[in-house]
Amino acid sequence: MPKDLTITLQTPAIIGRPRKELDEKDWLYAEKLAGMMCTCAEIGAFFGMSEDSFNRRLKESYGMTFAPWSDKFTSEAKIAL
Repeated sequence: MPKDLTITLQTPAIIGRPRKELDEKDWLYAEKLAGMMCTCAEIGAFFGMSEDSFNRRLKESYGMTFAPWSDKFTSEAKIAL
């Protein structure tokens, strides 16, 4: 057994894109887009993220999925139609 056995640990490589965070101003834009009856995919694309990523941010920030969240903002648009 060798006496000079050294072990080097490598830090794991960062995989994927940097996480896109949404601030208060971004959520106001998202609410307006939902009020114009935009879909989850369309709002996600507006912020440069996938539909799944936008849904995850919704769950983290509001504790709900897209459908109940957007219902709060689409009622005025439905009345206008």
